[in-house]
Amino acid sequence: MINWDLPDVHQIEVVVAPESIDVLGHVNNTEYLRYMEKIAWQHTQVLGLGWDEYQRLNRSMLARPTEVAYLAPAFEAEKLLIVICILHNDPPITITTR
Repeated sequence: MINWDLPDVHQIEVVVAPESIDVLGHVNNTEYLRYMEKIAWQHTQVLGLGWDEYQRLNRSMLARPTEVAYLAPAFEAEKLLIVICILHNDPPITITTR
């Protein structure tokens, strides 16, 4: 496990599937948004807020704004480490993640 210089990091490993590859031969940019959604839902569940709890509270989390920095291409069958952490929480309005 990587020692992150960030608080309470949640991470998942994703193996790039063939259907994630675009005509340029690497992961399509839209797939990164899917990875972000996947880790966000897993992280919120780890924090005790699954879909049932959101429905009960009649609330939800959202990412605003969302920014992606593409540092290098990823290719089929590569393992990617996807990481999220809460950097700032301004209850009950805003949580800043990275």
